[in-house]
Amino acid sequence: MNVMMVLDVVIIGVGAYMISAAVQMKRSGEVSTSILAKEEHGRCTDKKGFIEFMYKKEAGFGILTAMIGALGLVSDLIKLPRMVGIVGMLVFLAAFLWFQSELKKARAQFLRN
Repeated sequence: MNVMMVLDVVIIGVGAYMISAAVQMKRSGEVSTSILAKEEHGRCTDKKGFIEFMYKKEAGFGILTAMIGALGLVSDLIKLPRMVGIVGMLVFLAAFLWFQSELKKARAQFLRN
């Protein structure tokens, strides 16, 4: 097993963790520490609104992250063309930037200064 395969498994795990954190956030009604530091929880003016705003976004980003990790693992196992990995990384980068933008909007809307 090479280092890239281990990294792909870790990426799949991170995606699964994000999905789990989003579901737990929705069920418990508590903002996940995976997207908002514990120190910032007290500044949240509308926990329910924050969760509604971020729940599907975090879960979707987690699904995409896990899929990109799985694509990398499959690519390492069966040697897909290099372009597949490059496109996957570009999709992940675009999704990451989108997720960070949405998180910034949520912080501006639901956290007091």
